[in-house]
Amino acid sequence: MLPKKRDDDAIYTSEHFAWDESQERRELHFALSANDSKMHVVLPRVKWEGIAKATKARFYHRLRKQDKPTCTWSTGRTPVSRLPGRELVSLAWAIEDAVPALIPVDIRNWLGLSSEEQWWLFTMTNAATGHATSGRGKGWRKAVR
Repeated sequence: MLPKKRDDDAIYTSEHFAWDESQERRELHFALSANDSKMHVVLPRVKWEGIAKATKARFYHRLRKQDKPTCTWSTGRTPVSRLPGRELVSLAWAIEDAVPALIPVDIRNWLGLSSEEQWWLFTMTNAATGHATSGRGKGWRKAVR
């Protein structure tokens, strides 16, 4: 979720297989909760801004190649297709504890992986340490960094 206010620091990324508009979900407002098992990563805005342009370019290139329309990153809840979303999360995991000055190196490394390699990396990391808080800094998550 991209906050509407630029001074709101956190960017929340979670995985949902169906769009949930229940009252409970609206009240949660995608805020990080220990009970929200779907939350994969929370990035500071400065880190999100460091990867947004590169991820957008990669996804737009893929959509154009498939003769599909592109869209825009928007504030609030922004659904992303499952597989590109997993690629995005794999990059977010790589930079969540990185020094912002090293983000361009992380992006180059991420761009060097094929989509299938990124999906595999997401699957392995998610299985062991995929939660936004309880998985941070250990196992596969630490290795991705």
